[in-house]
Amino acid sequence: MATNIFNYDGSLRTTVADGSLDKSTSLQFPGRGYLNYGEPINQNVLWVMQNFANPTAPLNPVVGQAWFNTVGNQFKIWNGSEWMSTNNGILTGTTPPGSSGLSAGDLWFDTGKGQLHVWSGASWLLVGPIGSSDPLTDPVITSTSVLPTNTTIDSVQISDGVNNHNVIRFIIAGSLAAILSPSDVAFAPQPTITGFSYINPGLNLNSTITTNYAPINSPAFTGSPTAPTVAYPSAITTALATTGFVSTNFAPINSPSLTGVPKSITPAATDNSTQIATTAFVVTNVATSTNQLNAWVQSNYVSTSSLVNGGFATTAYVNSTFAPLISPTLTGAPKSPTAQPGTNNTMISTTQFVTTNFAALNGSASQTFNASFFQVNASGSSALIYTYGANDLVFRTGGSGAYVYTIIDPNGNFIAPGNVTAYSDLRLKTKFKPLENATEILRSLNNAVSRYTRIGADNKEHVGFLAQLVQESLPEAVYETGSNVNGVENVLSLDDRPIIAVLVSALNQAMNRIEALEAKIAS
Repeated sequence: MATNIFNYDGSLRTTVADGSLDKSTSLQFPGRGYLNYGEPINQNVLWVMQNFANPTAPLNPVVGQAWFNTVGNQFKIWNGSEWMSTNNGILTGTTPPGSSGLSAGDLWFDTGKGQLHVWSGASWLLVGPIGSSDPLTDPVITSTSVLPTNTTIDSVQISDGVNNHNVIRFIIAGSLAAILSPSDVAFAPQPTITGFSYINPGLNLNSTITTNYAPINSPAFTGSPTAPTVAYPSAITTALATTGFVSTNFAPINSPSLTGVPKSITPAATDNSTQIATTAFVVTNVATSTNQLNAWVQSNYVSTSSLVNGGFATTAYVNSTFAPLISPTLTGAPKSPTAQPGTNNTMISTTQFVTTNFAALNGSASQTFNASFFQVNASGSSALIYTYGANDLVFRTGGSGAYVYTIIDPNGNFIAPGNVTAYSDLRLKTKFKPLENATEILRSLNNAVSRYTRIGADNKEHVGFLAQLVQESLPEAVYETGSNVNGVENVLSLDDRPIIAVLVSALNQAMNRIEALEAKIAS
């Protein structure tokens, strides 16, 4: 019988078949009856004594397993997802240790420069001090030197072609922002450094940075500068007036559209110009004229028959006799000029325009669109729906010279030059679980395969599935359409995607069994 191997917490680690050697962990477990079982057992004892001492981590580690990394002589523990350093010591030396076996947070002390570094997971980062104990050991910048990609301050040497000068670099997100030179002489760096054509004593800023900013005093902006739009102030301030501030709070000089309660200076009573007439001007100067005009209108009111001759009418008469221009409600039998055929605008469409341009569709099965085809977009689109040949329904899409035709024939066949697809996006699905009985479903589906002839169709023999029998084994593949066809009510429809999924799963299960048998035969 098989041998069970348990973890210290009592959970099952693995089961070893008789006569086999399990290698699912870093150790080897011989099963009952395994020949020469002493060799793997002795080997296990030695590996455990050595804590798997090696530059490369052991394979298939288990939680709590120890490993002594011979690169840097570090002791590490497997936490279930990665090897964790115990930080039992700091690496030392004059050259940076290689990346093999290192973990983020490992420390290295450069004994030559007296500086401490930390491993970021990709490179050694200087912790401090910035300058080394011997400035002459600071790295010399060359044409192949690469800036650190992080924000840091470091101490390097820059050559002027003859002598090396110790400087401190200020690096922000991988960009050299400034250089501090304690030298009492200015020099041109060799090789050249972008933004630093000359390095003077003291702090030197990168010229490519300073040229991209405007001074506080009298800046000259270019491009499309923006600024916050402030609220309308109660008093005049020095805040910038953005286009948003101006367009929201001020009216243009040309054709302004004023809101609220706009005010203006009241002109003199005798003024007769383009100056705005305020309400005060109107009330003061027109009150008497208004009263006289009303009396004259009432005395000169004319009848309906004489309106065409230029008489006056009261508002009561107009409201009861005429419709407003905006949203009129007409009664009786209103009429309008008939538009020309093909007109496509806001002009009123009369009954004559409709009957002239379109066939009368009264719901009868015999009514059709004009010319046996329907153009989807009358503004010039090439998309058409029309009948062709023996009552084929054709959908034409695409542009001139590259038309695509999709056809539904009289037998109900859907013929398309492209693919007919359905949504199958993982993000639209939930409640996932494996299909465990695919082989049994596939066997039962064999009963649903048959040769048949469709009633009322092409009278040809077909090979396919019978939906009712498929429904017994795989109901997910069958749908009730609710349609009546040739006297049959609620016809069933078949979706072949679940059947394909069963085929794939059953094939994989069969392959797994075949591989297991091959492995057993080989052992």
